[in-house]
Amino acid sequence: MLCYTEDGENVTTARSIHYLIRFLDKHHGSSDTSTPKQSICLYYFNLSYDAKFILTTKYAISDVIQQGSKQLAFTIYRKGYSIVFRDAYRLFSPDTSISKLPSMFFNKQDQQNIFKELMPYNYYTKERYLNNIGSITESLEFLPSGTTHEDFTKAINRAEALLDEDSYDMYKYCKFYCEQDVKILAKAVMIFRDNLRQQYEPLNIHLDLYNYLTISSLAMDVQYRLGCFNGCYKVSGLLRHFLQQFVIGGRCMTSSNRRVLKTEPNTQIVDFDAVSLYPSAMRIMYYPSGPASSLNDDQIAFYNNPANLFNITLDQDSSDQKTLYLEVKLKRNQQFIPRQFPLVSTIDDDGVRQFSNNFDESISYFYDHVSLQDLVEFQHIEYQIVSGVYFQERNYTIRDVVQQMFNKRAELKELKNPAQIIYKLMLNSAYGKMIEKIHPTQTLVLDKLEFYKLVLKQSSNIDNVVQTGGKYVVTLKQEIADQSTFTFGGVLVLSVSKRIMNQVMCTAEDNKLDIYYQDTDSMQINKASLNVLQEAYQNKYQRQLIGSAMGQFHSDFKSELGEVQHADQAVYISKKVYCARLVIDASKNIYDYHVRMKGVSLGAISVEAENNFKGDFIKLYEYLFNQNPIKFDLCATKPIFEYKGYRVFTKDSFIRQLAFPLNKHEK
Repeated sequence: MLCYTEDGENVTTARSIHYLIRFLDKHHGSSDTSTPKQSICLYYFNLSYDAKFILTTKYAISDVIQQGSKQLAFTIYRKGYSIVFRDAYRLFSPDTSISKLPSMFFNKQDQQNIFKELMPYNYYTKERYLNNIGSITESLEFLPSGTTHEDFTKAINRAEALLDEDSYDMYKYCKFYCEQDVKILAKAVMIFRDNLRQQYEPLNIHLDLYNYLTISSLAMDVQYRLGCFNGCYKVSGLLRHFLQQFVIGGRCMTSSNRRVLKTEPNTQIVDFDAVSLYPSAMRIMYYPSGPASSLNDDQIAFYNNPANLFNITLDQDSSDQKTLYLEVKLKRNQQFIPRQFPLVSTIDDDGVRQFSNNFDESISYFYDHVSLQDLVEFQHIEYQIVSGVYFQERNYTIRDVVQQMFNKRAELKELKNPAQIIYKLMLNSAYGKMIEKIHPTQTLVLDKLEFYKLVLKQSSNIDNVVQTGGKYVVTLKQEIADQSTFTFGGVLVLSVSKRIMNQVMCTAEDNKLDIYYQDTDSMQINKASLNVLQEAYQNKYQRQLIGSAMGQFHSDFKSELGEVQHADQAVYISKKVYCARLVIDASKNIYDYHVRMKGVSLGAISVEAENNFKGDFIKLYEYLFNQNPIKFDLCATKPIFEYKGYRVFTKDSFIRQLAFPLNKHEK
């Protein structure tokens, strides 16, 4: 089933892409070659799924833009017009689902007209769909735990698909919720586009959302137009490769890489979260400008003296204006400070970045001067520079731009204006485009004749070929020397953001305040520690720690059940694997759970907790904490798709067994 709308209200429903293209041909096709070709942009949510079907059809496909296995866009050319397929998911933050779009873009009135979808995906087998009569009772097995017969009947009634007290029209029900999703997506994109234009027209900046594939590219273009990169030069080739080694993401780990169990009485833990961490970093930094130069031997000797290294500050009146990117050897000395949340990291054998005090002194590390200063200040690490490059000049425009965007968002948020989400999305995503990786290949979709011609001309550049549906999907090696980015700027954003976290977390540790877990921009810490931490931080840095301004921190546990007081129980097992029980109102026995388990959905965890732990998530995590294995069915509440080449299969069952034996830090 495929639903299509141009205005967010009137929806055309088709059985397949062929019906839709015939519909578009009728309304937009033309054999008149004298007029410019019209371009129609079709937004999908998660285009990669639909692309598996569309790319193998009879239509001529070109301009495929792909990142890894994900399709961002492609084009089908027709008589008199072209159809550009794009993934709307890339216009929003990574954790966005269609169900979240109304709260992001719609007013309260429009939000009330949106109904929560109850779709028993795995109940929709080919046989049942052809029969078209579904059983409500049977469908309940494929819906989220706790869904009642009455709940599902109400959902069916909204679609006017109820046949009798226990059966429903499967096609009609599916059509209703597919159309609702399409309307939501269309309205969200159109509101986003209108608000974007309205916000920047007063600045004489004309922005059209349709000109951007991702929110990162939009945010970068806004900064570019506002002068943030004046005097900055993109890097490519060997220099880009060198600087890419400096890209180190946020720290995510348990304290000392050990599991932590906090279930004793009177436990009160809060999620102490940085306010807009990456924008906060940009507000106090700059973008390096001017050409890059290599450090000579005299300069290397000069900066091997920590006193000279620390003369470089982020301030505009810094006595040394250089920005350094250094290959260094690190060494522990007698003054070395082991940290519960160390600053040095390496990639382990599984390709995962691990932060540890036990770093290898024989290998090279890559740090800009900000990160290297932090290693010296917070862990008293010695260093020896091997090589490096530097930028002599600075552009501070980003400071004012970010502050203005933050203030504008706060103003709109106070007015409950949905346009505030534009600033939130752009503030959080601009740095990502700067550190974009090289794209060594491109994807071509060819018919047989086109493929044979390609083989004759470029056989040595063909990396992979998948033949499917009469088409050849070719992965072709492409030139990378001309791919350029502002990598150095993104590296500095990451380093300054980590400094913001290091200043708070090392102050806490120096004052013997326990932190149990960090996930990039937040830490889980005892509620009673906050006053002591705030005072110590104020004394050291002469800044207010707690608040809602950039650079400050606030408690940020959230629940749909109400305001969270704190967590009274928590289990921290590993990176991205933890659970905290949230206290909403203990007197009324109202609790919720903050749950994370990489590779396992909340739905699958909920089903396992309900079936084997009486709904107690803490007990489930304690079971894992004690090194016991658990099997999770990832298909329990939502469909799981398996991709083989360009074919898609819906799995009936997908069991993932997880166990967490003691790691090397715990033995």
